[in-house]
Amino acid sequence: MGGFWPSGVNVNKPVVFGIIVSIAAIYFIYSRYATTTTVEADIITSERTMPALDKAAVRDLRSEAKLVNVTVRNKLLRVYVVQVMKNLGKAKLDVLFLHGQKFSSEDWIRNGSLNHVANWGYRSVAIDLPGHGKTTDTIDELVVDEFLKALVSSLKMKENVVIIAPSASGRYALPYLFNKPETSTDRAKGFVPITPVGTNKYVDKFPASQIPTLIVYGTDDKQGKEVAEDLKKLPKSETSPIEGAGHACYLNKPDEFHNALYNFLIKLSS
Repeated sequence: MGGFWPSGVNVNKPVVFGIIVSIAAIYFIYSRYATTTTVEADIITSERTMPALDKAAVRDLRSEAKLVNVTVRNKLLRVYVVQVMKNLGKAKLDVLFLHGQKFSSEDWIRNGSLNHVANWGYRSVAIDLPGHGKTTDTIDELVVDEFLKALVSSLKMKENVVIIAPSASGRYALPYLFNKPETSTDRAKGFVPITPVGTNKYVDKFPASQIPTLIVYGTDDKQGKEVAEDLKKLPKSETSPIEGAGHACYLNKPDEFHNALYNFLIKLSS
């Protein structure tokens, strides 16, 4: 018998052909799986690497600070705003930093957050809330959610904004996002609560919201875990406790905070 097979060998060609096809299929599936696993591992690794903020990077950033007009129920407020950006074009996301009772926009400058976020390619904005820092105008407690809506509109952020709300600024962010939880994603792209006050008032509404949320708290903060449990009712939430940090964990351990924020923003902008 001529050809490929040796003389005298009786070969069942259909069986052999089936074996060859099976081996090829197994090899294909294995190769595909191995490649996918490697790519996914590379993505995870890249997400964990926060770009260095060296002097050269800071030189590429441009910043401005000014008073912005915000009108709430026919009352004009002059709100102090600090903005940092890296590129002149449209940023991937707008990141809005609020602040706690005894803090101001200056704290986000001091811990490097504004520069870091701008260096990552986002529009980085911090404000002084009414009656704090350089925003001397005050506002009625009953219209805090309307204030944030008017502010976002004045800054032309709309639904592209990620709101970072530590401590007392929860009085602004929580009603703005969760008075109507079903439509919270129409008002913000993401939410980063840092032990905000008032979560107990909205805990029953959280399950109706689909807003991506990064829950941040310091493990040494007595209120941190309790507030985090409320916020975990948000279906699209993830938790990033900062070990050994207190209530102002973003000031106590800024590198840990920035790494968590960096990974979260990558997910939102991808």
